[in-house]
Amino acid sequence: MARSNGSASALLFVTALAGGLLLTVAGLLWSGAADGPARRLRSASAEVTDGSVTAVVDSVIEERHPLRDAALAVLAAGRYVLFGEALGEAVVGREGMLFTLEEFERHPHDERVLAERLDEIVRIRDALRAREIALVVAILPSKARVLSADLSARWAELADHHRYDEALQRLRLGSVHVVGAAESLATPGGQRRFFARDTHWTPQGSAAVAGQIAATAEEAGLLQGIDRVAYQRVSDGTAPVPGDLMRFLPVGRWRRVLGLPEETAEVYRASQPEGAGALGLFDELSIPVALVGTSFSRDPRWGFEAALKVALEADVLNVAEEGEGPFEPMRAYLSGETITDVPPRLVVWEIPERYLTLAQDDVRASL
Repeated sequence: MARSNGSASALLFVTALAGGLLLTVAGLLWSGAADGPARRLRSASAEVTDGSVTAVVDSVIEERHPLRDAALAVLAAGRYVLFGEALGEAVVGREGMLFTLEEFERHPHDERVLAERLDEIVRIRDALRAREIALVVAILPSKARVLSADLSARWAELADHHRYDEALQRLRLGSVHVVGAAESLATPGGQRRFFARDTHWTPQGSAAVAGQIAATAEEAGLLQGIDRVAYQRVSDGTAPVPGDLMRFLPVGRWRRVLGLPEETAEVYRASQPEGAGALGLFDELSIPVALVGTSFSRDPRWGFEAALKVALEADVLNVAEEGEGPFEPMRAYLSGETITDVPPRLVVWEIPERYLTLAQDDVRASL
């Protein structure tokens, strides 16, 4: 598997440093600094190459040991350079790309959970329709699906889970307005649609999907009766994107040496013409579109809310939440006061595909 820095000098440097630190840790343990963990390390000496040594060394030094961070950084760097692997729930692709392991997992309960999730989407569509509110569902393909060319054949095959195509087919048969966002994310230069070491899309990716959603809503006549506003996307500068997947590759100071630098995002907001949308003294607050979903929608660095305002030419109320998956925020929105106080004409619901087969307990465990 190709990586961004595979030179002989880097390999020798990391290997030598890893060996030195591990010998230091081993010396401290053998001298009696941590008698219990030392016994575990000695008993596992034959397992260095099969991955279990990672857990052993981590358990040895995890309790405030002064060498913990340095040892883990070198262990992670050595594992990345030597074997092309991360220490935890991440898969290493080509050229420093990282993917969450959740996107590849298959579970015995996949069929049952998928059926339950799709049935719930139809019920929510019906509940919104009873309130005279339209719904567009955007199924976001996994990063691994879109960038499968950056994976080995084995991982690429696992990324092609049937849930994505089945969800689109069954929802369309149920007359749900659904957007399969792989169409707009899998374009030439597709790596710019996702960050290399983060699970999330880039502002370019979110803008492409927002345009697809707007086209679907327009074609279905869901924007009739909505006051249109010509928003413009304006840059507010840049923000760092350390990469949520780097927690599974804790290489510390060796990030740049290994070709894994921190990324940045251009942060955008939607600006409307001066005076547009201004409320009079007795006017009621009216926001025609509500956005429900996950951190893909909530985090301003990804620019999805701003992109939707521009694409739909309408104001958007963002009620997405981080850390809950896509279904809990929708349930909370339907049962809360916001939907009554500020009733929308259209709801856009963003659902990453992996949540279609994650049971709720698995969702909470993964966040």
